[in-house]
Amino acid sequence: MASDEQFVAIAHDLERIGYSLSDGLLDPQLVDALAMVADQRNTDGQLIPAGTGKERSHDDSVRGDAIAWLEPDSGQPAVTECLKRFDQLRRALNQHLFLNLHDVESHFAFYPPGTGYEKHLDQFATGDRRRQVSLVLYLNSRWRDTDGGELRLHLDDDSHLDVRPVAGRLILFESSRFWHEVRPATRDRLSIAGWFRTRS
Repeated sequence: MASDEQFVAIAHDLERIGYSLSDGLLDPQLVDALAMVADQRNTDGQLIPAGTGKERSHDDSVRGDAIAWLEPDSGQPAVTECLKRFDQLRRALNQHLFLNLHDVESHFAFYPPGTGYEKHLDQFATGDRRRQVSLVLYLNSRWRDTDGGELRLHLDDDSHLDVRPVAGRLILFESSRFWHEVRPATRDRLSIAGWFRTRS
């Protein structure tokens, strides 16, 4: 279970450089249980092709994942516990950074081999700008360097950070600041993606 020190370290990174990369926020057993839930939803056909933009249009060449939203009343203990941890993190970020974050929306994201997500921002330039801090939690066990599938975060100095999608790894970053993309993998790639949001 996450400690206060982990929350402080994540908040410090966000304040200092705008993003934070960490491991171990969720127990390995919980990460495994979340992967099992996502796999079952995929098997049951409950994941739907994801859309892009305000119109939520679907284009495999732009974005290749299928998603299912995490709901607190799902009846699945792993999902309930995950959302509880995310809410603890939300309250810690409010406490340390005064961000006034109100809630988190999140979904499972399943990328088949060879699919990805082109370079994009998580906050629209106009309209709904509630998304403040983006998060991605990876659920992939025994991931190898040769499997690919990195999240590429484009940094302010025109360099980039490639994040391997290994189970239990969490990255948070400012939604309006960092362009990012999902690189294709050679195997199924599974994660939870979400956003801490302010009120309308």
